[in-house]
Amino acid sequence: MLDRAGRVVFINDHLLALLERDRDEMLGSEWMDVVPARQRSSLQQVYLDAVATGTSPGSREDSVVTGTGQERRLAWTSVVQHDADGQVSGLAAIAHDVTDLRRSEADRALLSLAVEQTADAVVVTDATANIVFVNAAYEAASGYSSAEVVGQRPTSFVKQGTDPVARELWATLSRERPWRGDVRSRRKNGIEYINAMSITPVFDDDGRLSAYVSVQRDVDPSARDRVRPAARGSGAHPPRSACQHCDGASSLEDAARQVCDQLVDLPGIDRVRLISFTSSVRATVVAATGCEPPSRGTTIQLPDGVLSRLFERTTLGSWGSRGGFDRQTDQINAALLGADVTAAAFGAIRRDDLLVGVVIVGTSDASMVTTVADKLPALIGFGTSSNAVLVDRLEVNRCNHELRVNLEHVVATQAFWTLFQPVVEIGTGRTTGYEALTRFASGERPDICFAQAWSVGVGVELELATLELAIATARGLPAGQFLDLNISPRLLIAVDDAGVGIANFSHIIELRPDFVKLDASLVRRVNADPRRQALVAEMSEFARTAGCHLIAEGVETAEEASTLAQLGVALAQGYFFGRPETTEHWASN
Repeated sequence: MLDRAGRVVFINDHLLALLERDRDEMLGSEWMDVVPARQRSSLQQVYLDAVATGTSPGSREDSVVTGTGQERRLAWTSVVQHDADGQVSGLAAIAHDVTDLRRSEADRALLSLAVEQTADAVVVTDATANIVFVNAAYEAASGYSSAEVVGQRPTSFVKQGTDPVARELWATLSRERPWRGDVRSRRKNGIEYINAMSITPVFDDDGRLSAYVSVQRDVDPSARDRVRPAARGSGAHPPRSACQHCDGASSLEDAARQVCDQLVDLPGIDRVRLISFTSSVRATVVAATGCEPPSRGTTIQLPDGVLSRLFERTTLGSWGSRGGFDRQTDQINAALLGADVTAAAFGAIRRDDLLVGVVIVGTSDASMVTTVADKLPALIGFGTSSNAVLVDRLEVNRCNHELRVNLEHVVATQAFWTLFQPVVEIGTGRTTGYEALTRFASGERPDICFAQAWSVGVGVELELATLELAIATARGLPAGQFLDLNISPRLLIAVDDAGVGIANFSHIIELRPDFVKLDASLVRRVNADPRRQALVAEMSEFARTAGCHLIAEGVETAEEASTLAQLGVALAQGYFFGRPETTEHWASN
């Protein structure tokens, strides 16, 4: 259970064991601390929306990080909680660990993809020997399409009669035993060939026969060589792996370049461009092979309405075009691939139902017009939709653009204000200074806003804008007291978040600050935790030796304040002494 601020107020033993964390560590802490950094912003927004509207988030899945640094996937069912006055007091949630289930699903998907792309022909039948699946290699070797063989019995495609091998095969399978051997098979064009075949029965958990899996290989090299180049050259079965081999650690640009380089190796293709859609009217070039500028990262400039036409058309799926059929399409082809392109194919790249990019291949070879326009869209659509690495990076690129536009608007319109929290002497309660704190009109947590701004290149602008406003607003504060300004990196006035890592001590020594801020994570429940008390006592002695003042952040109770004073901490801030307020409030109090 979480309070309105997203802090843990109750957690059961089962979830504690799953998180590999202590109850004292979790109670009072922010739940977002156990959420992977990449998911915090979106999950925080979900929580803020739920608290603001009183509407339960319902069911969703999110990841958490355990105490040992491992990620677990949890399925949540959440409901908003209300107090006696009917006001939203927080959120209650029940979680189910689905990590192993999702891994199994991923393994099955990977296995399915591997079966689909293996060079060996694969045939799967049900327990009654009716075909339920064949892969692309089987279609290429036999000449039959999946639609022609699914529902049929394999005997329709194997030479029958007095062949003793065939009789042995069916006799063995009737005893539900595996079989291996060479079988005379027949292609759709009537030509016979030798198939090296392995057939294995599959049983369910109760031991009942549920399927047969047959792996087949044409052992006549000359026949195989005659079939495969023809299929590739005709565009019937292009290599489906062309868009799928990208290094998981690579950048968007590197992954996109790999896709372009692989696609340009297809028969007749001499140019490829991959575009990222940041909106329906704005797109950028991510990578290109065999194309003239615009170069990578350049905003696409097309005649009025043409880009939106491309977006609208690609939203409907992958498609191909031949020159001269559609003036707008010809404009797109020429602008993106060159004036001499004779045919092009466009493949949509989606995150679920959201269009995030398009890969475009083209040819200047008149003999390849039919192949490119009619055959390649399916290949591109298959390859790009299954390429999670590329899709994820394009979605991040789109989200970053949207985030940058929003944050630039925040800076331009000054959609934020400054509040001030007092820093007091614990012993006397006298205010000695104030910390300036930025609040955003969006309701987003300030630390998240600043982190997002730095991640999309607006960090400097946002920091300077909020700093300028804070200094201007601070003129209304009572005179004779210091002002604590938080900027990145921390400068001059205070060193923030001390005690959260040993590395911080080195920059305290180097900077020689007047004040050192003791992180709220050490202050929280310090009165009840001997370990925190020992750390605070060490920090207090360190500050005294270094000639600086120690300020404890996040003091919320009288017991915490009293314990800190006993440990040698003279200054503190937190809700116990005063919440962040306007200059008008502090001037009159």
